[in-house]
Amino acid sequence: MNSDFNDHADLTRWNRAGLSHLDYVEGNAATYLEDLRNTLSLLFLGDAAIERWLGDPGNDLTLRAWQQRLLEQYRGPRRDYAWELLRSFARAVHVLAHTTSALANERYLRTATQWDSVRRLVAMLDYHPAPPASAETWLALFGRSDDAAIGEVEVGLAVQNAPTDGSAPLIFETLNNIDVDYRLNELRAPDFDRSMLQLGLGPATPLLTLQLDSVPPALGIGARALISAGDLGATVRLQNIGAGSVSVQYQDAAALGLDLPLADLRLHADPDWQQAPRLNGPGVVRTDRAASVGAGDVLAFVSDSFHISGRGTVNVFSVIRVLEVDGDRLRLSANVPAGKALYPTQAAGPQQDGGSRLIMPESLGYPQVWLDDDALSARTPTAQAVEDGPGTLYRYLSASLAPRAWYLATGTPACCDVIETQPAALRFSGDPGDLASGQWLLLQGTTGWYSRRLAGLEQDDEGFELQFDSLPAAERWYQGVGLWKLQLADRRYDRNETPLFEAPAPGSDLSSRLWLRLDDMPAALVPGRSLWIAGSDSGVRVRLQQVEADPAGGAALCLTVTPPQDPARFPKADSRVHGNLVLAGHGESKAPAVLGSGNRVLSSQEFLYAKTGIAFVRDSRYTSGVRAAVRVWADNREWTQVDNLRDCDATDTAFQQQLTGDGELLLRFGDGEHGQRLPSGSSNVRIQARIGNGLAGNLPAGSLSKLKKPHDLLAAVLQPAAATGGGELEATEALRDNAPASVLTLSRAVSARDFQALAERQSSVWHASARALQNLPGARERIELVVVPAGGGNLGDLASHLRRTLEQQACPGVSVQVRRYEGLLLELDILLRIDEAAYDPDEVAARVRDTLVAALSLEKARLGTPLYRSRLYQLVESVEGVENADCRLNPSGFFNDQDLPSAPGHLFTASDGSIRRISPHPGQLLYLNPALASPNIRTEAHHV
Repeated sequence: MNSDFNDHADLTRWNRAGLSHLDYVEGNAATYLEDLRNTLSLLFLGDAAIERWLGDPGNDLTLRAWQQRLLEQYRGPRRDYAWELLRSFARAVHVLAHTTSALANERYLRTATQWDSVRRLVAMLDYHPAPPASAETWLALFGRSDDAAIGEVEVGLAVQNAPTDGSAPLIFETLNNIDVDYRLNELRAPDFDRSMLQLGLGPATPLLTLQLDSVPPALGIGARALISAGDLGATVRLQNIGAGSVSVQYQDAAALGLDLPLADLRLHADPDWQQAPRLNGPGVVRTDRAASVGAGDVLAFVSDSFHISGRGTVNVFSVIRVLEVDGDRLRLSANVPAGKALYPTQAAGPQQDGGSRLIMPESLGYPQVWLDDDALSARTPTAQAVEDGPGTLYRYLSASLAPRAWYLATGTPACCDVIETQPAALRFSGDPGDLASGQWLLLQGTTGWYSRRLAGLEQDDEGFELQFDSLPAAERWYQGVGLWKLQLADRRYDRNETPLFEAPAPGSDLSSRLWLRLDDMPAALVPGRSLWIAGSDSGVRVRLQQVEADPAGGAALCLTVTPPQDPARFPKADSRVHGNLVLAGHGESKAPAVLGSGNRVLSSQEFLYAKTGIAFVRDSRYTSGVRAAVRVWADNREWTQVDNLRDCDATDTAFQQQLTGDGELLLRFGDGEHGQRLPSGSSNVRIQARIGNGLAGNLPAGSLSKLKKPHDLLAAVLQPAAATGGGELEATEALRDNAPASVLTLSRAVSARDFQALAERQSSVWHASARALQNLPGARERIELVVVPAGGGNLGDLASHLRRTLEQQACPGVSVQVRRYEGLLLELDILLRIDEAAYDPDEVAARVRDTLVAALSLEKARLGTPLYRSRLYQLVESVEGVENADCRLNPSGFFNDQDLPSAPGHLFTASDGSIRRISPHPGQLLYLNPALASPNIRTEAHHV
C-alpha cells in the first residue's frame, strides 16, 4: 500500500452519495513498487551497494515526468531475483487491494455492480424488482358480412403482426370476451359523405372557384360551361385555371341568384353535342309543305271576309313579309293564324325607261296593292285608260311612294297552308344520339344562354324534339349544347366537415352525443360497451352510456358516450366508429402444465415455473402496477393472485408471485394464517401462463393486422392505436433509487416525491416527475404527474392506469392528473479535430456519435434536468482519437418531438451568443433523437 496511507490519505473524501463507484484504494502496482524502493532506501541509507541496486530516484520536476519514470521503472527489464520479488509483491498488493475495494463496493447499493449483490441488498429492504410489463392495445374486430355471423368471440383470440425484417411475429391475445356484430364494424354519420357547404352564384356573386384534384387539359379559359347542383343550374364561362382550381363566371340569361350545395355541384364542360334547332320563335309558322318562297318575299292571306248583297262573299287580304325560310317553317313579319292559306304576291317595279310609275297588270286578283316599305302600306292603284277605245291599259302608282309594290295576281294559287303557329321551339334534324332525359343542356336564346335539364325527347322520321319543363316565352332559340365529356366535382364535395358530435352545451367545450347511420339497434350495442372513435389524425376510446332511436323513424341512432369529447377533433368526413372493440395484451397463452404437488402440512409452499418471458397485465391493485398473466389451479379450483399474502385472511385461496434473477416465476402459497395452505395431492397444482413482455410489444398503430387462426365470425382485425405500456424488468440502475425510496413511501403516496417514486417503480415508466398543483376553491388536492413511458411514444391507456394505481395508494381525496412529457430535441453541431495520421476520421466521428446517442438518449435523460455544454465536451473528448472539439447547442432553435416549435425554460448564453446551458421546464425532457434531429459531426485535421 501507499506509504502515506496511514499518515495522510483520507479516502473517506471519495465516499460521497451519487458516485457510481467508491474508491477505497489510492495507488497501483507502479506506485507501490516506488513506495517499496523508497522504504528500502531509508532502511539501507548510506549503503552504496544497495543504493546503486535500487537505482537513482531521479529529479522529477513535473507530475508527468514522475509518472513516466514510475512506468519505465515498473515495465523495465528484469534485473535480478530480489527486484522481481519486489515487483511481484507490488503487483500482488495491487490485485488484492483493488479486489478488496471492489468487494467493499458490493456492500453498498449505490455502487454494487453485481446483480446478486444488488438483489441481496434490495431484499434486505423487502423490495423486489418491478416485473416487466406487457404492452396492451385495443383491437377493432370486423365481423363477416353475414346475418348468421353474429355471436361471442371468447377471450384469447390471437392476432399477430407481419414483420418485414424476417423476425418472428409478435402475438397479442384478447383479454375479454366480446359480442361481435358485423353491423358495428364501422359506423359513420348519416351524411358523412355530403359537404354542408353552400356556394353562392349569380349576378351579385358572379365568380365561383372550384377546387379540383387535377385540371383536365380540355378545359380552356373562355370556354362556355354549365354548373349544376340538383335541380339548379347556370351558364358559366371558364375564367381562371390554376394547378388545382378553376374559376367560373356567371353568364346565365335567367339572372337568378343561386345557393348551390357543394355536395351536388358539378361543372359540365367540353360538350360532345352542339346543334342548331329548326326555325322557331315569334312569327314562325309551320306549313303543310315547303313553299317555293324566299326571304324578303311578301305573302298574302285572307285576314277577313264579309258578305255583300249581289256580290256574295268578299275577302279582305293582308300581307306579311317572309323573314326566314327553313323547309316547311317560315318566319313572318307578323303572326298568321293556323288554317290560313298563303298566297305569293308579285312585285311591280317602275317602267324600264326609268319612268316615275310602278306598273301593274290591268287585271288584279285583289284591287289593292302593297308598297314595299316597312309597313307594307296598302294602296289602290290608278287605272290607265286605253287611248284608242274603252278599257284599262294597266294600273300604276307613283314611283315616289316606294321602290316597288306587291300585288296579288288574278288566279294566283296558294303556295302553302299554315297548319301551326309558333310550332315546337326545339326541333332538330337528324338523330339525337345519346341525348336522354335528365341531362343538362345549354340553350342559346335571343336574350342569352340558359341552362335547362332535358325533360323528354320525341323522335320521328324527320328528326327529334327536345322537351323542357319551362322555357322563357317569346324567345327564339339558336343553339343547343350538351353531352358533356367532363363532369367535375369539387374535391370537397364528399367531405362533411361539420363535427360528428352535437354542439356542446352552453359553457362547455365538450360534447357526449353523436348520431350514427344504422338501420336498427343491434343487441350487442348496450351501455358499457367500448367504442373506438377515429378522427382525421387521432382516435379515442369511449364508453357507451345510452342509445336512442331516431324519433323521426330515420335510419340513425343517437349515442351518448363518456368521456365527452372536443367536437372539433372529429369531423364527420374523417370520423369512423368501431363498435367491435376489445382489449388485447402482448403474449401467447401456453398449454396448462403441472406445477407440483400440494401438501397441507407444509407452510408457504413455493413452486418455480421454469419459463421466462411471462406476460404481465396492468392491475392497479398491485404496487408494481402489473400482475402476472397466469392462472393457477389446485384440485381443479382456481386460486387468486394477490400482491402480498400478508393482506390475506386464513381462508383466502390466494398466491403471490415474484420473478427470480433468471426471469422465472416463483409462486408462493399461504401459511394458514395469511392465505390457505395448499391441499394435499399428487401433481394437483397446475398453471397456465401467457408468454410475452417487454418493449418489443410497443407496436405502432396498424401493426396487428392478421388473425393467427381463421375465425368463423371474423373477417379482419384493425389496431387503431399504438400498443403501449410494454417495459423491461426493472434495471439495476433503477433499483439504486427505487429500493431506498420504497422504504420512505411504504407503498403510500403523501408528498409529490412519493408519487414520482411510486410511478417510477413501474416498468412501463422510464421517468416521472410529480408536483402539487394549486387547489381550486372546493376542489380536492391535486397532483400532476409528467410521465416518460418506456420506449417513448404516447401514453395511451397507461395514463388512466397510472392515475387509478396512484390514487389507490394516495390519501383519500387526492386527484392525480397524468400527462405525457414534452420531448425537447437536442440539436448538435460538432467539429472534431483529429490526428489523421493516427486515426480514421470517419471511425472517430462514428464513435462520437454512438457515445452521444448512448449518453443523451430518451432513456438516459431526466425530466427537467439541465444540460451544460461542458457535458458535451466531456463526452466528445472522452472518445479516443479526439484531440479537441467545438460544440454548438441547438444553433437552429428548438423543436419538440412533435415537430412543433418549442422553447426551454431558460437559456444561458456566452458573449458570442452560443448556448452554454439549457434548462428545460419541469415537464420537458431534453434528449438526442438521431431519427428526428441527427447530430451534425464534422472533422478536420489537428495541427500541433
